[in-house]
Amino acid sequence: MDIKDVANLIGVVTGPTGLMIAVMVFFRDRSKVKILMNWDMIELAYGQSREKRYFTITICNIGRRPIYLNNVHMMDPINKGRAILLPESIQGVTLGEGSQPYMVRAEQKEILTFAPRWWQLRAIVTDAAGKKYYSDWPTKPTSWAKDIKAPFGIIAWNKTRNWIRQHCP
Repeated sequence: MDIKDVANLIGVVTGPTGLMIAVMVFFRDRSKVKILMNWDMIELAYGQSREKRYFTITICNIGRRPIYLNNVHMMDPINKGRAILLPESIQGVTLGEGSQPYMVRAEQKEILTFAPRWWQLRAIVTDAAGKKYYSDWPTKPTSWAKDIKAPFGIIAWNKTRNWIRQHCP
C-alpha cells in the first residue's frame, strides 16, 4: 500500500463525514419561532375597579439565527383572505438566540366578533424576509366563546394538526 492508496482511503472516510456535518449544521443553524396565544389576561389599574381584558401573542426564537419581526396579524375566520393587523406589532423587533420573548397584546373586545369561529383563530408572525410562522390551532374555547359549540370532530382535528406541526417539521 503506497501513499496514494492511503490518501484515497482518508478522502473516502472524511469526504462523506464532512458532507454529513455540513448538512447537520445547515439544518441546525436556522431560526425557529414558537408562538403562544393567551386569552383573558387582566390588567388591573391601581385604584380602579374596572378591569380590561387582553389577549397576548408571545413570540419566542428557539433557533440559532436572529429573526427580524415585521408584523403580527391574525386571519379573519369569517371573511377569508382578510388579515387583522395588531397595532402594537408594527415595529421592527429583533429576536436573537436566547433573547427574551416578545409579547404583543391587544384588547379582547376587538376580537369578540370572531367568537362564532373561535376554533379557526391563529396568530401569524411575518419576518423581514417574508417568511410566516403560525401559532397552534385552538383546542379549547375561550371564556367569550364557551357558549359556541365547535363542529363535530374539529377539536380532534386541531389537536392532530398541532401534533403533526410539532413532530414533523
